[in-house]
Amino acid sequence: MKLREKYLADSDGAIIVKSSAWYYANNQKWYYFDRNGNPLSYKIEKIGGKEYYFNYQGEMQTGVFEAEYYDENDNWVNKKMYADVSGAIVTSAGWKLVGGTWYYVKEDGTGASNEIVEINGKRYSFDWDGKMQTGLIWQYEESGNGYYIYADASGAIASQPQWGLVDGNWYYTQADETIITDEFKEINGVFYKFDTDGVMIKGIFYDNEDKYFAQSSGAIVRNGWARDGVDWYYAGKDGKLLTSQWVGDFYFDEDGIMAVGVVETEDGAYVFDDNGRKVAEIGTTAGWQLADGTWYYYDAPGKQHNGWLNSKYYIDNGKMKTEDIVPAMGDTSREAYVGADGIIVQNGWVYERYGESWFYSENGMLVEDGWKTINGKKYYFSSIYMNRLSFREIDGKLYEFDGSGACRGEIAKKNSWYQSPDGSWYWFNED
Repeated sequence: MKLREKYLADSDGAIIVKSSAWYYANNQKWYYFDRNGNPLSYKIEKIGGKEYYFNYQGEMQTGVFEAEYYDENDNWVNKKMYADVSGAIVTSAGWKLVGGTWYYVKEDGTGASNEIVEINGKRYSFDWDGKMQTGLIWQYEESGNGYYIYADASGAIASQPQWGLVDGNWYYTQADETIITDEFKEINGVFYKFDTDGVMIKGIFYDNEDKYFAQSSGAIVRNGWARDGVDWYYAGKDGKLLTSQWVGDFYFDEDGIMAVGVVETEDGAYVFDDNGRKVAEIGTTAGWQLADGTWYYYDAPGKQHNGWLNSKYYIDNGKMKTEDIVPAMGDTSREAYVGADGIIVQNGWVYERYGESWFYSENGMLVEDGWKTINGKKYYFSSIYMNRLSFREIDGKLYEFDGSGACRGEIAKKNSWYQSPDGSWYWFNED
C-alpha cells in the first residue's frame, strides 16, 4: 500500500519543513518530517536512539496505542504498544504510571489492552485504552451476555469471597471472581439480598410477592421486629414480613405495618394504642361506640350498620362518615353531604375544605348540573361543583362570574373590549 505524501506549508503554500525535524502543531500534536519534507505516518521510526510511532495522520502517539505499520518484510502489523509521555516506545515489561493512571507493558513489548493479565500471582484488568481498571468491571461473553467482576483499589481482581465497596454500594465477590447478583446469600451466618446489578439491598424490598427488611448493614431481619421510619414490622423465621397477621396483641396489616389507632381486620375492628398493643374491640355491643375520635354504630354485636341511620347519619361498614359526600337518602343516583358532626346538610351552602369546593344542598340533596337561583343570584353547577371560574362558556354563550360564584351576566359581544363591573378590561375574540 502506497501512502500519499504529505508536507507542511505556510498560509502562502510555501513548504516550511525541508529537512528532518520535529514539529509541534497548533492541535498540540507532535509530527516528524524526513529530509524530503514528508511527514512520517503509519511508521515506527528510530530518532535519537529511541523509537517513536506515528499514526495515519502523522501524529506521534503516547500511552497505550494501536500501532499499524509495515515491517521490514513488508508485512502489515497491527498490535498494541506503549509509549511514555515523550513518545518514546517502551518495550521493557512492567508497570507504567502516566498522569495517575497505571498501564502495563507485557513481556512481548505490547501494551496490555482489553484483557486480563496475571502479574506476580494476581490478575488485573485493562480497558481498550490500556488503563488498569478498579471497582466493578463488566466482562463480555461470546454469547453476548456478561457478568461483573470486582477489582480493589490496587487493581487486583478479587478471586476469593470478599466484600467490595464501589460508589457507596456494597458488593460481594465469589471464588470464581464474579459478584453475586439477584439472589439471597448467607455470609458468616447473616442473610443478605443482592439486586440484579449486584448491589447489597437495604431497607424494605420485595422478592416476588414477599416483603423483607434489611438493616443499614444489609442484614435481613429474621424472627424479630424491624423499623422503617415511623412504621414497625415483624419478620418471621424466614425473614418474610408478616402481613394480615396477629402476633400476640399486635396486628400487622396487608402491607406488614403494625396497626395503631382503629384498624379493621378480617376478625373485626380493634383499637390499638400508640405502641401497637390492642386495647379494645369495636362492635362487641349494639349501638354507638366512640373509638379513637371516631363514632361507630353496630345493629347487634359484630353486625355493622350500613347506610342511613335515623335519617341523619350515614354509616359505612359501621363507621359514621363526616365531612364527606355520600349517596343521597332515597335516591342513590344523587349525592348528599354530611358535616363534621356527621349530620346531613339539608339546605344551604357547603364548603368542602379538602378540595376547596362549594356545593349547595336542597332538601338533603346536592344541586347538580345547571343553573340555580339562590337568594336572588344565579349560580352555575358542573356536576355538584359550583363554578369558580371568572369567565365560562355555557351552551355556546359566554358569562362572567364574581368572586362568590354569582353570575354577573352574559358577555354578548366578541372581537371587542369588555369592561368588567370591577373596572378590569378584557379582550374577547371569536374563540
